[in-house]
Amino acid sequence: MTEPWSLVKDIMNHIVDYVLPLPEEQQASVEEVKACHVQCGHDVACHKDCPSSIFGRFKEQCATLDAASACHKACADSEIHCPFKKHECHVKCPMSMPTSVKELRGLTGHVLCHIECGKDTVCHKACPKSVWSEKKEQCEAYDSVKACHRTCGSSHSCHASCPRLSDQVMNEVKEEPISLAKDVVDSFVV
Repeated sequence: MTEPWSLVKDIMNHIVDYVLPLPEEQQASVEEVKACHVQCGHDVACHKDCPSSIFGRFKEQCATLDAASACHKACADSEIHCPFKKHECHVKCPMSMPTSVKELRGLTGHVLCHIECGKDTVCHKACPKSVWSEKKEQCEAYDSVKACHRTCGSSHSCHASCPRLSDQVMNEVKEEPISLAKDVVDSFVV
C-alpha cells in the first residue's frame, strides 16, 4: 500500500467522490448510453431506464439556465425602481452552481461588476459576459438534438440524420469538473 502524496488532498477527494458523488446515472460513458439505447430497440420503458451520462448534466444545466434567464428577464422588465429591491429580485432567481473555479471567478466578476454599476446602463453593458452565455449556446444545440430525436419515434434512419453535439462541445463538457468542490480540491489543496 502506498501512502498518499497529500493526506489532506486524499481525504478531500474521498469526501467529494463518496460523500458528494455525481448522480450514478450521469457517471456512464457516452458509449454505455448509446449501447443501452441500441439494446432497448423499440422498448420505450427500457429507453427511459438507460443512464443519462453527459446528457443528464446538459438536461439539468439547461433547465436551470432557462428558469434563471426567465427570472432575470422578469426582474429587469419589472416596475421595481429601487435598486436594492431590484437586486433582491435577481438574487431570488434560480441558479446553477458553478462547477469549476473558472466558472466561479467568471460569475463573481460578472455579479460584482453589475453591483458596482448601479444605475449606469453604459457600465452594465461593459460588464464581462458570464460563462452562462457560452452554456446557453450549448443548451440551444442540445435542445435541437433532443427535439429531433423526439420526433423520430422508432425510425433508425431519422435518428441517424439528427444533428449531433459538436466534438468540441462534448469535449468541453466532459473535461469540465463535475463539481466545484472537486475543482477546488484539485486546484488548491496540496
